[in-house]
Amino acid sequence: MKPKIRILHVDDSFHDRILIQDALEKEQDEYEVIAADSREKFEKYLLEYEFDLVLSDFNILGFDGLRVLDIVKNKDPELPVIIVTGTGSEEIAIQAIKMGASDYVIKTAKHIRGLSPTIKSILKHKAVAKEHKIANELLKESEQLFKSLSETVPVGIFRTDTFGNTTYVNPRWCEIAGIDFQQAVGTGWLNAIHPDDRNPIIEGWKQAVADNSFSVAEYRFLKNDGTIAWVNGKAVPQKDESGKIIGYIGTTTDITERKAIEENLKENEKKFRKLIELAPVGFVVSDSNQNGIMSNIKFKEITGYTIDDIPSVDEWWLRAYPDEEYREKIRKQSEIAIERAMKTHTKISPIESMVTCKDGSLRCLEIGFEPIGGINIISFIDITDRKNSEDELLSLKNELEERVKEQTKELKIKIQELEKFHEITLNREFRITELREEVKRLKNILDQNGIDSGLTS
Repeated sequence: MKPKIRILHVDDSFHDRILIQDALEKEQDEYEVIAADSREKFEKYLLEYEFDLVLSDFNILGFDGLRVLDIVKNKDPELPVIIVTGTGSEEIAIQAIKMGASDYVIKTAKHIRGLSPTIKSILKHKAVAKEHKIANELLKESEQLFKSLSETVPVGIFRTDTFGNTTYVNPRWCEIAGIDFQQAVGTGWLNAIHPDDRNPIIEGWKQAVADNSFSVAEYRFLKNDGTIAWVNGKAVPQKDESGKIIGYIGTTTDITERKAIEENLKENEKKFRKLIELAPVGFVVSDSNQNGIMSNIKFKEITGYTIDDIPSVDEWWLRAYPDEEYREKIRKQSEIAIERAMKTHTKISPIESMVTCKDGSLRCLEIGFEPIGGINIISFIDITDRKNSEDELLSLKNELEERVKEQTKELKIKIQELEKFHEITLNREFRITELREEVKRLKNILDQNGIDSGLTS
């Protein structure tokens, strides 16, 4: 059930109190009217009860409606007061309104009957004013919180009106841009932008404001000391509860260090590309998905291919190894090498394979694979001449070994013959010695017997 509207009616006229009470309580069952016919009762009721509105006669015995108004406003400045009088003048009405009266009603039957719409209108206005006050207080708190936060965050923060004119910048923004708050407000912040970046930023900002859209841009601040600060600026429309754009709020982040790193990376990339391009070894660089990024001159000299010929690793496998069986063999070797490297935390061992070049010729290449920071570096060393030399050396070695075998066989035969000859010779010498000994022995016998043998030893 909706609570009744409680009204404190201050009037020392019994007739007028009944008239108003009947008009509100009987004709409109939405009101509870508490009557006070004296100052004492008025002050007592005002202190003891909560009221939605005070309805006071202007002429009261002992004091007047302006005094009632003053007492009410001292107790509760938000409590509405309507002054009702039959003798008041326009000057008094103006004074009452200035003192805070919500309305001033002439005490006639017609105006009394019209009190209810007046009261409801005043209470509705009070409710709206209260909501507005609460919203303003919340907004004030929010603004204070925003200011407190914005003064401590490590990024620049700015706000603008609906036309894009700056209304606020935080201390960090001033530090980054090299100008103070007063220099930044309005369009002053544009003066801090590097001359080469100023016009594009102005045009981009105008377009964002015209389109009621967000804005993102990278540009430079040129400080008075000549130093440059690279920044990333972002701004989004700020809207009220109804969705209406009331301005823009944004951040300015100092990216000077990041830009320096990017420039170093670009310079290093140029040097890297130059080194790769002029390297005496063939190189191909691919991304993490093994899509080709670049290849060098030596790679083209070796294989005839450019990066356009082999944009992906799949294309390389098909072109370099057209024979399916051999392709799978080399692919398996590559997988084993990668798996071994992962297990042992070592580099991937190079793979030797016969590669079909662009002109259809075959060359023996030593292919290395090295992943570095999101890219893959594949090296190609032409070892065709070396392999040919190795094959020739192996052939000569085999031929020499065969010759050695044949000569060894012949030598063995000669040795055997010599050994036989030696044996025969030794036997002959032994028999001659025996004969000589025998002759000597016989001669001695003959000499002993005085017989001339005619033998010589």
